[in-house]
Amino acid sequence: MMPRPRLSLFAASMLALLAPCSLAVAETVGGADHAAWRDDAALHDVCFIDAEQGWAVGDHGAIWHSADGGATWEAQESGSSATLHGVSFVDSQIGFCVGTLADGSTSDGQSQGVVLATTNGGQAWNTLSAVVPGLHRVKFFNRREGIAVGRGSPARTGGVYVTTSAGQGWQPLGSGSRQTWLAADFVTLSQGAMAGVGGIAGTLQDGRYAVPPAIDLAGRTLRDLALQPPINGWLVGDGGLALTTSDLGAHWQVVASLPPKLSDDFDFYGVAVSDAHVWLA
Repeated sequence: MMPRPRLSLFAASMLALLAPCSLAVAETVGGADHAAWRDDAALHDVCFIDAEQGWAVGDHGAIWHSADGGATWEAQESGSSATLHGVSFVDSQIGFCVGTLADGSTSDGQSQGVVLATTNGGQAWNTLSAVVPGLHRVKFFNRREGIAVGRGSPARTGGVYVTTSAGQGWQPLGSGSRQTWLAADFVTLSQGAMAGVGGIAGTLQDGRYAVPPAIDLAGRTLRDLALQPPINGWLVGDGGLALTTSDLGAHWQVVASLPPKLSDDFDFYGVAVSDAHVWLA
């Protein structure tokens, strides 16, 4: 059995990125074209490709880029007013964002999703023509292959979508039941774990989609999920909720070693894993 990761709490800078509050680092960005709404845009996801370069996305089409490990951030023009929930970069140039349009719906009455792509590190973002329901998380493994999760619909029940065309087209992975996923992480295009409303957790194993029994969360909401290949992972949410898995999401156990007051004082919106360290925000 692999050793359990050691827990570290890293609140200050991660909270500035992920919690739904005004962006403190907005003060470092000047210019007459700096839109006032960006100061109030909640951020929902962050992606770093190395120790220096990262991107954060959020409401009103907000995209921020850091080239110094998060010390300062510059706004990038997305060309969209969508709520951006997820971001994934393959390298310093190729990246994708997903989210939900402020207005608009699919043919079956569901919220309209949006997919943005860049080939120059975010200097220019293009809105792709893909027609998908609202999306919450995305992960690309190369410039063409990626997987996203979000809302299910009567026609696309599973809420999990795969692309092999650089985001231009998405194929649903049906589950036979309608699901909406809020968080997910994947180790390959055919293996990963998802978390959704009502304590629902799903798995993708060798391309086969399954939904284990719901987790008893006592009314709390799941917020973020991070896997540590090959089989370990973390899942966090409201009320200091922290769960861990050692079988790629088939079963989740509450982390018993957290300080008891965390459940009173913290809602966790983000989790990151690197080697033997885990950061919660």
